[in-house]
Amino acid sequence: MINLHRTVTVTSFDVEATVAVARERPELLAVARLAKDLDRPIDGADVSTQLLGRLPEHVGWRVIERCVDLGILERARWSGPASLSVRGGFALEFGAILIPEEGTWRFYLLEDPLVGSPLVHTSSPRPASFPPPPPRLGPQPAIRSVH
Repeated sequence: MINLHRTVTVTSFDVEATVAVARERPELLAVARLAKDLDRPIDGADVSTQLLGRLPEHVGWRVIERCVDLGILERARWSGPASLSVRGGFALEFGAILIPEEGTWRFYLLEDPLVGSPLVHTSSPRPASFPPPPPRLGPQPAIRSVH
């Protein structure tokens, strides 16, 4: 057996950004599936009766708005029924939806001829939209005075 070893340099940098992260969201995939199965633009009544147990139609319209905002559905005009988008078709194919997440992201880069893309990893060490954690509760250390 041959073992080859070499040292590579990985650099990283942090940036506050909005990144689209693939998430399993079955409730949104169900809307995409409905649009595909009906093979026509869907409206709030379709979503309400087929997916929401006959909740009021305006609730179905809110779901459609969210799906349009995420790019799962698209409209020919600024309002009204919506159809499955290309992105929604990909979401159904892969079983995940790209959800925008804001935060401080760390990008790891590797410049090496054996690696196709220099971006080798991404992580979110700290969400930007959340405040720092509260102080720990419980026994507090005694405060001593020194004279």
